Amino acid sequence: FHFIDADVIRSGRYESLETLPRLQEIRSSHPDWVKTKVLTQESAYGMHGYTRDILAVSHRWETPASPDPKGVQLKATREHLLQHPDIQYVWYDFWCMPQGSDRAPEEKKSFDEMLASVNLLYIGCSVLILQDLSYMSRFWTQFEAWCSMQEACSSGLRPACAEHRRCTVVPIHECTRGMANELIQMWANKSVEEARRILASPDVVVTNQSDKDH
Repeated sequence: FHFIDADVIRSGRYESLETLPRLQEIRSSHPDWVKTKVLTQESAYGMHGYTRDILAVSHRWETPASPDPKGVQLKATREHLLQHPDIQYVWYDFWCMPQGSDRAPEEKKSFDEMLASVNLLYIGCSVLILQDLSYMSRFWTQFEAWCSMQEACSSGLRPACAEHRRCTVVPIHECTRGMANELIQMWANKSVEEARRILASPDVVVTNQSDKDH
């Protein structure tokens, strides 16, 4: 996986930009901001080896071209990092996976490989949920939220108790703390079977229907 150095976001070195660009532009102009790490299932699921130093951000794309055109999500991420100095790496899909129809073949291959293993991030790392009013209507955001409230065990996944939960929910835009609490109440105790049933519901919106089918 590719990550952004958390100290870059904490420092505000990007402040000439309203928000961070996609991975390809970051690599071109600031290659030192991008860090690459290999994550393993053993460390993610069995040893909880990434919860201290890696943060995965769960968020909704606010426009088809840019998930955070006004920098609101970046600001919330920075505030979280300032409160959690142990975090060294940040994963946010737009900054960390090659984006756009102009991706080179090797970038498309890299994207597909990371997407296939994305569960490692949301089950094995700390998770910052940036919840807006539309978050609870989207397939991928709800799936990520559910994963962040699970823990691995010998039989698979089970709901994590509150003290073992790895997620922090931050309301943004017009979302309220009450809505954030509702998100936790909705997903915190759902089994795999219950999550699958809810996510298959027609009122859960997904861009690519094949994502639900899988």
